[in-house]
Amino acid sequence: MVWLLVIPCFGIVWNFFVFLKLSDSFKSYFDSQGVMDVGDCNRTLALAYCITAVLCIVPCLNYIAGPASLVLLVITLVKYNELKNRIPAVY
Repeated sequence: MVWLLVIPCFGIVWNFFVFLKLSDSFKSYFDSQGVMDVGDCNRTLALAYCITAVLCIVPCLNYIAGPASLVLLVITLVKYNELKNRIPAVY
């Protein structure tokens, strides 16, 4: 369902579902393993990215929200990668 993000206009709304559910999924996994040092698993940062992505639609505000959204997206994806690397590989 992640590929729905590439649909114009719909992807802006779908960000809220994908990124917040991904954070919830990581949190659920780490809670089940008893790992408590992960915090909210990037949920607030993902929410900030989703909000700035929506603000990119607003004229004149998009000059500030656009670069902020890009920076937050990169930081969010890097943090998700760090969380993914903490999960042991099962063969």
